[in-house]
Amino acid sequence: EDLHDLVAQRYEHASTIITSNLDFQEWDRAFENKLLGSATIDRLRHDAYLVYLDGPSYRKPKPNQALKKEVEKSQKSA
Repeated sequence: EDLHDLVAQRYEHASTIITSNLDFQEWDRAFENKLLGSATIDRLRHDAYLVYLDGPSYRKPKPNQALKKEVEKSQKSA
C-alpha cells in the first residue's frame, strides 16, 4: 500500500525511477491486493520509458574465503 501511495502522489507530477528484476507480468505476485497492484502498475506504465538491460553483471563475485585459504595452503605445500 505504501508503494501505491507514493506512486499515486507522484503520478503525472514528478518523475519516478523503479528498478526490478521482475518482469511486469510477475509484478502482480508482489502485491497482496491485486486491484491495488494493477492500479500501481498502470500508473507506472502510463507514458513510461522502459529500459531493459541484458548482459553480464559488472559485480565481481566474492571469493569463498574457506576455499581461498585451502588454495593458498595447497600452493604453499606444493
